[in-house]
Amino acid sequence: MPGEEPRHAAVDNAAAVTRFDVESGLPGVMKEILIYLVVAVSGLLVMSYSVHMLVGGLVSPETEYMLIDATILIGVTAIAFMAWDVIQRRKGRK
Repeated sequence: MPGEEPRHAAVDNAAAVTRFDVESGLPGVMKEILIYLVVAVSGLLVMSYSVHMLVGGLVSPETEYMLIDATILIGVTAIAFMAWDVIQRRKGRK
């Protein structure tokens, strides 16, 4: 609207999370960690299932398991880096 400052989406999200946290009784950080964990686990499951769908039946089961393990290791490394980056940004170091 004319004359209003544009609002950043993070401000709206923070307000929504605060309202939700007051209703549920969980601290905001705990709820955020829980959401991140659910997303991380589901992402790793989707990645491993994708490998299974791509190479399952084309290679031996041992090779398939090694590829799934490698994919999960790469995914965990990427998720750990993203978590480290979020912590650094929240501390104001980046």
